[in-house]
Amino acid sequence: MSESVTGQSLHQWRAWANQLAKANNIDPYEVDWLLQGLSPLTNTTLKLESYQTQTAIPLKAPLEEFTAKWNQRISDRTPIQYLVGETPLRNFTLSVTPDVLIPRPETELIIDIAKSLVEESPTKEELLHGHWADLGTGSGAIALGLAQAFPQATIHATDISHKAIAIAQHNARRNKLTKHISFHRGSW
Repeated sequence: MSESVTGQSLHQWRAWANQLAKANNIDPYEVDWLLQGLSPLTNTTLKLESYQTQTAIPLKAPLEEFTAKWNQRISDRTPIQYLVGETPLRNFTLSVTPDVLIPRPETELIIDIAKSLVEESPTKEELLHGHWADLGTGSGAIALGLAQAFPQATIHATDISHKAIAIAQHNARRNKLTKHISFHRGSW
């Protein structure tokens, strides 16, 4: 954390950002998502507004940067996940940049479907210990989900983008799943 601000100042900023969100048909929850991503405030603290009395709330960036990011969300419709630099998926927190697609909630279903199919398969043991491929891995969301679901398997995550592979590798390290995933740069 590099800056701090009073709870009252942050409350005023939040009120301003919420007004701007409503005026531009953006869910005001995104304001809180930005605040949670760039400060130690929790969803509960924001909802109860108990942070207002704090004399110093540490921030990852100056409040002016929050304003610039929020204006970018409003004017350019930049997804909030890119502004915060991460997104939740399953029980992971994934780093994301414009170099990768933001995993959709439906992405989680792929892992659930794979688990269900393996359970029903007559070759279950081979699948549990076999090789799986995530083609076009991007952030690595599917590869991480597969590595967690099938810890004895080897997951191959491939992408043509150097930047995507770097982000996927970072996410694997961040979520302590590097020993289960092999990363490959190339076209499938």
